Amino acid sequence: MAKFLLGLFALFVFAQTNAANTTYTKNDETSLLEREAKRIEEMSARHDLTKEQWTTYEEIMKGEGRFHWKDVEPLMVLGMYAKSEDEQRSYAKKLAIKEYSIQKRFIAMNNAYLDAFDDLYGHELILDMKKFYERFEKSAKKKYPVGKSQRQSSGAIFENIGDKYILFVRKGCGRCDKMYRTISNNQQPGTSIDVHFVGGSDQDIRNWAMKMQIKPATVKNGAVTLNSGDKLYERYNKPDLPSVFYFDKSSGRVARGK
Repeated sequence: MAKFLLGLFALFVFAQTNAANTTYTKNDETSLLEREAKRIEEMSARHDLTKEQWTTYEEIMKGEGRFHWKDVEPLMVLGMYAKSEDEQRSYAKKLAIKEYSIQKRFIAMNNAYLDAFDDLYGHELILDMKKFYERFEKSAKKKYPVGKSQRQSSGAIFENIGDKYILFVRKGCGRCDKMYRTISNNQQPGTSIDVHFVGGSDQDIRNWAMKMQIKPATVKNGAVTLNSGDKLYERYNKPDLPSVFYFDKSSGRVARGK
């Protein structure tokens, strides 16, 4: 009898333990589902998507997307897999709004940084022409033509211009203005100053030229050229502004001035 009661007690303890384990498993599963739902809600809100759209994105990324699009913006991925043109345009519009906002903040901060740099260090010498010409012996030893200097004879046509300064500037940059004046005041005969204006309109370039007192005759004779510089600026790996390079026609060499 004692053995029978002991067996019943053991069976009761086992049943209670198993029931407790079953309850824990269900609770844990519920908690997992809740965390997953919260994660999807947070990620979809972060990317301005519905929960269904974010789930679609994750399904894509479980397939071929994990090989091709792991570093691509989710809106771009969804747009590429859109089921209709209207759906694709919707994703494209959201992406354009998002990128515009990001770029606007970046440009504002970059301009603030450049202005701060001008305030802190704008008074310092940024271009030592003596050292500059030491790097380009051909230009430093160039013979002056008979008669007036290049600046004095700004109305003449310069047929022998070959070497050139390639100067990158931007609107509202005191150091850019200072660098241009330094180069202009020390410009060697037979050279041109190619000014490339980064991130400005044609009117900005005209306003800057007036501010620098660049005469139309100087532009006409080729001593100074005024250009929209975004494309060339990218080819030169977007150096800090202002930046100046020197092109030596005889060697075809372009080097950065210091």
